Amino acid sequence: RASLVSVRRLEGQVIRAARTAGRMLGKEVKVAFLGDAYLDASIEKRLAPVLLHLVRNAVDHGIESESEREAVGKPAAGSVSVSVSQGDADVEVVVRDDGAGIDVGRLRAKMGALDPRLAELPESELINCIFRHGVSTREEVNELSGRGVGLDVVAEGVAAVGGRIELE
Repeated sequence: RASLVSVRRLEGQVIRAARTAGRMLGKEVKVAFLGDAYLDASIEKRLAPVLLHLVRNAVDHGIESESEREAVGKPAAGSVSVSVSQGDADVEVVVRDDGAGIDVGRLRAKMGALDPRLAELPESELINCIFRHGVSTREEVNELSGRGVGLDVVAEGVAAVGGRIELE
């Protein structure tokens, strides 16, 4: 028990990361941190950078610009939420945004340029390619992304603590 810490300790960092990313990109973002769980302190320490990266990624890649959002009838401000729940033997962390989602066509084109066989994958398998090193759907590099380093590190970080990552 002495080494258990609340995931809630990360709330302030998560909110700051989302708001800072939003300011850098000129996007208004509402952030919610819901629930709590208790983890071994060493796992929480490894979870922190993974969670912060996912939140910044949600703002950068997920949330559209204000004009794009308004054009499809969405509120100008995007939303990102982090929900934490504790089961008997595990902890679930869900990062969700109300953005447009992954541009599957762009991802298919990027993967096809690397290996034409990848472009033929069904969408459910293709989406998991986003966790490969060097893959980015960003056309141009910005302050936060476009280098193809990120979600592969997230997946490795989650696996290192015995977890798994899923994308919908």
